[in-house]
Amino acid sequence: MKKSSVKYILCTLLVVCLITAEGIALYRHHQKASPQTATPVTTSGPGSRTDASETPLPETTPDPDSPEGKIYYAFEQILNEPSFQVDTDATINLKGRLIKGKRVLSAHAHVTGADDRDNLKLDMATKTTSRGKTEKTRSTYRNGLYCSDNGKEKTKTERSPEEVLSMVTFISDIMQDASSQLENMKITTDDSDTIYSFTLPGETASYYFSRIIEQASMNTEELKNVTGSVDSLKLKCRLNKKGVLTEQSANASGTVSKSIFTIPVTLTETTSFMIP
Repeated sequence: MKKSSVKYILCTLLVVCLITAEGIALYRHHQKASPQTATPVTTSGPGSRTDASETPLPETTPDPDSPEGKIYYAFEQILNEPSFQVDTDATINLKGRLIKGKRVLSAHAHVTGADDRDNLKLDMATKTTSRGKTEKTRSTYRNGLYCSDNGKEKTKTERSPEEVLSMVTFISDIMQDASSQLENMKITTDDSDTIYSFTLPGETASYYFSRIIEQASMNTEELKNVTGSVDSLKLKCRLNKKGVLTEQSANASGTVSKSIFTIPVTLTETTSFMIP
């Protein structure tokens, strides 16, 4: 083998080693820079849920007579209805130096077939305002196909009935998933309605904080695939005199991190249910 060839090979190996070492160093730097209190959440679209194996599910179903049980089964009643309507309003405030501003979302959805998942249908109208621009989207779900049209682009994706349902029942999903971990429970009444207010413990709250932020991210690039550290996560659930869920809300504040950026965030989200 010629000396020039040997030199070329040695130089190539040296460059590869330097690049590898730099990559490892950068990786360790970002690992240290990012909070480790929550698992990154990856979604395929607004409202998508992660795989069930990544979600901290309750160890047991709560006692139906307990406050946790009443919240859990109130949502189950909704899912056993042949049809229901959902209205969601969410506001996200970003308070970073470079990434800041308000994102506002409102959505109206009509769901049929929740009690028969093979025939689930969804019709949803969504309006988002971000960075001074407003976008309206109409979405439908039929026979396993989720179709979306924002006036500029039409998309079709295959989705499971459970994934589509979670797009409009996201906060309820959290209340069920974490029903064994509800803390600081307060029960008040408003006319004939009962209102349950509660929080979640630190690590669990940070996990769901990331998921709530992503669910309401309105396709904001800075809020995709983030980790979260929560300062406060307060949840509220309203049941009517028949024990049926009529409204739920989440109020959260904390920071989200992505790569080397850390962004202070506050969020409010309210979802109302109506059974025709």
